[in-house]
Amino acid sequence: MLRLLQAASLEGKIEDERFLYDELELIRRQGYAIRKPNARRSSTTVAVPIIHGIILATLCLTTYGRSLTESMIAQYKPILLDAAEQIASAYANRKPNNSE
Repeated sequence: MLRLLQAASLEGKIEDERFLYDELELIRRQGYAIRKPNARRSSTTVAVPIIHGIILATLCLTTYGRSLTESMIAQYKPILLDAAEQIASAYANRKPNNSE
């Protein structure tokens, strides 16, 4: 993803790279990321990774921006993380089919 951001920029570098790395470190420590509301949308999303060696996908919970509180995150984070772990486990234990 970082290489894609670099390639997409005019100078071949990421704008405010230190901020980006700090945000990524925070996301790793928390175990989730948040997409905050902005002028175009009022919803917000909490996302946790589904990992099997690499990040395969994210599992997301979207709600109204003003509804997402620390209490709500504390309530749903364990549920999301558990569901993501179960999905990753099911992926790891899947039976290969002829298309793979």
